[in-house]
Amino acid sequence: MSNVRCPMSGVPKGFTLLELLSVVAIIALLLSITFVSIDYFKARARDTKRLANIDALKKALNLFQTTQNQKYPVILAGGNPAEICVTGVYKGPNDPSNDPLIVEFKKASIDLQPISDPLWPETKPASPADKAGHCYTYYSEKGMKYTLGYYLELGIQGRNAKHNTEEH
Repeated sequence: MSNVRCPMSGVPKGFTLLELLSVVAIIALLLSITFVSIDYFKARARDTKRLANIDALKKALNLFQTTQNQKYPVILAGGNPAEICVTGVYKGPNDPSNDPLIVEFKKASIDLQPISDPLWPETKPASPADKAGHCYTYYSEKGMKYTLGYYLELGIQGRNAKHNTEEH
């Protein structure tokens, strides 16, 4: 376009290819920075939700212990204590897809709002021992103490990224 000139001033009319490419490159750079920061804030929001769910779960477990002879729920599988993924699912009495921990809460008249990892079930692990998946894990052998496990993407509030466990 450099050979097309404005009839009155003789100044080139329009933008050169180099100017257009520069503007496109700057816009692409700004967009990539924006998308990276949006992903960071989404991950941080999911981690905050996970920590809020863990705090709610701890409160429900403490309430359970207070009302049930100072014992935490023991979830059995094949007659032995088992680590479970806490899904927060409760579809009514005797439904086999119910979360066993939530069933124990219901028996003790503790109403816990449905909780599950923000990425559940897309990131459902093959088993509670599979630390690559995202689920809250619960384990209590004798009801005197319990262990909670959870996944964080970024590691906030002094906690590590990836899989964390807390013993109470």
